[in-house]
Parts: sequence; structure tokens; C-alpha cells
Amino acid sequence: MLLDAFPLIRRYGAITALMIGFCCAALLAYQDHLHAWSVAPHVTLVKLFIFYASLLTVPWTLFFVYRLIYRSSLVDLCCVILGVFGIYSRLLEPNLMAVYHTNITLNPSASKQINIALISDLHVGLFSRTAQLEHVVQRINHESIDLVIIAGDFSYETPRHQIKTRLLPLAALKAPTFAVLGNHDEQAPGPAIGTDLRRVLQTLHIQVIEQQNINYRGLDFYGTGDLWGGMVNFDPLTAQSSTAPVVVVAHHPDTLQKLAPLSRPVLMLSGHTHGGQIHLPWITQSMLNRISVGGYQRGLYQTQPHRQLFVTSGIGMIGLPFRFAMPPAIDILHIHYTPNT
Repeated sequence: MLLDAFPLIRRYGAITALMIGFCCAALLAYQDHLHAWSVAPHVTLVKLFIFYASLLTVPWTLFFVYRLIYRSSLVDLCCVILGVFGIYSRLLEPNLMAVYHTNITLNPSASKQINIALISDLHVGLFSRTAQLEHVVQRINHESIDLVIIAGDFSYETPRHQIKTRLLPLAALKAPTFAVLGNHDEQAPGPAIGTDLRRVLQTLHIQVIEQQNINYRGLDFYGTGDLWGGMVNFDPLTAQSSTAPVVVVAHHPDTLQKLAPLSRPVLMLSGHTHGGQIHLPWITQSMLNRISVGGYQRGLYQTQPHRQLFVTSGIGMIGLPFRFAMPPAIDILHIHYTPNT
């Protein structure tokens, strides 16, 4: 009798274990969403449920591998492939860290070089933990750089009382650090975190350069607020009559469309796109084309003869807690220019 019942025990035991797993995910999600600084608590609860429930891809995959061994079927094979994809995109790739090096020339007579570490979209909060940010800082400090630039989106429904704690690893950056805020920092969407965030960044010795012209090592820098947050302001920049190259920092790459023609080479540094976060051939680029004027994914773009745009694919995740073929990235930019004297 017991042997006859074993297939039923195996089947319904697996279903029971899955239901227990979903219940645990729901409890963890509910607990976390109580602490999140959210403008849509029910949506946050769903996101956190997906975050925890997606951990079940591990037992899911093992279960269907077992079934595949003893009962080769196309359905079991598809479930194994789906499970492997889930494990990689949920547990492995988001914890990788790619470091890319790019040479950028701002003008033909360039006589000097500055090395900049560009990061963006940290999104500490729902899906990101402090350990990842500590790893980012360690990797940046290992590089030979002159300046760090953070192109916005520090937060993702970060609990208000934990903003400084979650961002504290940034205090260990050895190089001077410039930053602007992103749409999730400016209620587009998200809570009203901007004032608290600016205060925290100041204590961490990170200079927010929005609406500021700064000359660093003979190269001009200008930062502007977020496009979706309605904070773009180029007036201080366009009021200058300089012909020397300028590096503009703006979270959203489409911000470049708002900049009037200048008689100087322009390089804009941005993030926002996450590189699509889940990179699928044709599909991801098609989606980016729909949500962005330029359809920017990641890398260097020559938008006009004297205008360049560099988009980094970011560190964190939003929406779904997955990354695929687009790992968290630190971009080391070797910028060649003629100093503005």
C-alpha cells in the first residue's frame, strides 16, 4: 500500500512544500513592506512577495531535475530551463560586478587625462542590501581613479530611518565624489526623500552638484536635476561663454535633448536605463525605444558632432528583482581633454 501511495505522497508533498514556501514569502514580504517608505504599499507588497518567492526557483529546479531523470518529458525539461534561468537572473547575476573601461576624447587637441568611476541606480532599499554597496566601493577603490560620479537613483523605497545606514559604505570612497539625484529620489515615482537624501550625502562627503558649474583638474563639470522630476535647469551652464569641454551629469539620458546648442564639446554622463535590466535580443531594445527618445541602453553614443553621451547600466534593480545579460556595472572612463585655463 505504501509503495502504491508513494507517487501521490511525492506529488502532493511537493505541492505542500511549495505552498509553505509561498506562505513564508508572503510573511517576509508583509514584514518588510511595513518598514518601506512607499507611496503605494500594496504595490510594494507585491514586489517584495516576488523578491522572496523567487527564491523558490532553487527547489523548483531541483524537483524538476529529479523528475527529468526518472521521467524524461518536454514539460520537465522546459521547467528545468526556466528554473536555471530564474536562479541565474535572481541569485547569481545581480551579485556579479562588471568593470568596464572606456576611452573618451573630448577635443582633438587633448593634452590631459582624467579617470572617472561612473556608477548609477544604486537603488538601496527593497531589493538591495548594504553588502552589495560595500563591494561596489571596494572595487572602485581598487581602481586608479581621480573622481567618482554617481548619476542618481540612490533609493528605492528605502526606509526613512535607514537612509544613512544603507548608504554609509559610500563614505569609504577614497576619491572625491560628485552626484546628482534621480527620478526615484525626486518622487517620480517614490516618496519625498530628496531633502533627507541631500542631507545624508553631505554627511558622507558626497557633493551634490545640481545647478553648479565646477572646475576640477581643468575640466568643467555641471550637474542638473532629474528630467522626470521636473528639476532640469541648464541656465547656469548656458550663461557661460567658455569654449572648453564640459562634462554634464544628469540621471536620465534624454536630458541631453533639453540642452541648447553650445559652442563647446559636451559629454553627458547618465544612468536610469539599467541597460534594460533583463537583456533579451530585440525585445529589450524595442522596449527602450518606447520609453526613451534615444532608446539608450548602455555605452557611449555620439549624438552630434560635438556631443557625446555615456550611459551606465547601473547597480541595483527595480520592478522585478532580476538581471539577465546586464550585470551591475562600474564604468571607468578615461577622458582625454584640453584643460580650461
